[in-house]
Amino acid sequence: MKTTRLMKSAVIYVALLTVVAGCGNNLDVVLRTGDFESPVRDYRVQPLGFKVAGYPTFEKLVSEFKRVHQESEKIYNGDGSWGKGYGDQFKPPVYHPLVRHTARRVLGYIDAYHATGEKTYKQRAREGLEYLLKEQRDDGQFIWWRGPKGRTGGGSSLYVTAIPAAAFIKGYKLFKDQRYLEAANKACDYICTVPDERGSHPHVFVNTNANYNLFASWALAVNYEVTGNEYYLDRAQRFAWSVIYKQLPSGMWSDDHNQRIWYHGIILRGLATLLAVMPEDDPHRHKIQNATYKALNHLRSRQKADGGMIFGPEDPKKSILGNSQPTQAVTIISMRLNWPVTDSLRLAAKGVKGSGCIMGIGSLMRAYKHVGQQLKAPKQ
Repeated sequence: MKTTRLMKSAVIYVALLTVVAGCGNNLDVVLRTGDFESPVRDYRVQPLGFKVAGYPTFEKLVSEFKRVHQESEKIYNGDGSWGKGYGDQFKPPVYHPLVRHTARRVLGYIDAYHATGEKTYKQRAREGLEYLLKEQRDDGQFIWWRGPKGRTGGGSSLYVTAIPAAAFIKGYKLFKDQRYLEAANKACDYICTVPDERGSHPHVFVNTNANYNLFASWALAVNYEVTGNEYYLDRAQRFAWSVIYKQLPSGMWSDDHNQRIWYHGIILRGLATLLAVMPEDDPHRHKIQNATYKALNHLRSRQKADGGMIFGPEDPKKSILGNSQPTQAVTIISMRLNWPVTDSLRLAAKGVKGSGCIMGIGSLMRAYKHVGQQLKAPKQ
């Protein structure tokens, strides 16, 4: 009798393991919040280990965006730029608006306009785009106003040039202004001047900062979608390949810097955008898709029930609320890839209150609209 009970217990235990592992019932292992070690799936979205409750409605997001917009108006310079940059952090002080502050607002305001039809948001987006046109250098890049004279060239130029490039493409889609497309092309042409390779590894760029490279992939991918320029698609993939080999089984990246949640979000956004525009028969599509699933599942493992996202392994008790980079990555995955991440959307929405992130909240509003339309669509 004793042996029989043990045998029965063993059978039940194995059966439970089989269900949890997803064998036979097409289920999957749930993610553990704050797990930085366990491998994640590279072929599907893994379920969260908890149910999402208490998330805001679309109307609440609209209200939060209005509040953030009013706060933003207090630092609006009246010329399509916001703020004074780094200011007194340097000697002599540098009171020059940062390009990324304008470009992110353009992206957020356009999403908010699409979600609400509010003309003020459309106007601010237009003004921001006009400012970016004036700030773009003849070679296509933008100055990073860090230090008395600012910075140009190098890996950081990918960062500061890619955001306005993406904003120009989004602006072109809305306003159909050819100048915005020309500016985006000029920015992407500059991005493509970054040297391709170094050393013996065939896909390692001179710049090896993963999030800088995926800024580039993001900008080139959205441009390719509009222009059909195959060179932009090729370069976007090459930037992505240059960092995929550094991805760990847990879905995060091997260097401490890019393990921080906002940098992880930048990388995921670039991968997801690239995957969304790649042709289905592209021979390299599976590489990008596998890396995207892994990066997404890792991000989901950092989402907490209160809407926060865990900073990273160096400070696992620190929680970040409302960061726009991972938030935008999740919205792109929802809208462009149609992967089942509604729970992650709702968690991100829980975390934006009081964050001041125009880009993140705007993208959430648009994603909420997209998800709602999907739910109401008749079954085929």
